[in-house]
Amino acid sequence: QSINGSLKARAMAKLTKVLTALGRLESGDFGVCQECASVIAEARLKATPDSSLCISCAEEEELNKKIYR
Repeated sequence: QSINGSLKARAMAKLTKVLTALGRLESGDFGVCQECASVIAEARLKATPDSSLCISCAEEEELNKKIYR
């Protein structure tokens, strides 16, 4: 039951990211970093289409998560 809950939570989080990316596509903000407003690299968007951060901002966010855990 715990595994099912975890899988469901992950699926819902992914769905939320995809729906948010679709919203950015409709508004014209798709491919623009939500943190620094720079263009997100095409290769990053091909690999992870729901990316909302450029690689630099994503790395910084990940580093901050590790520091504050």
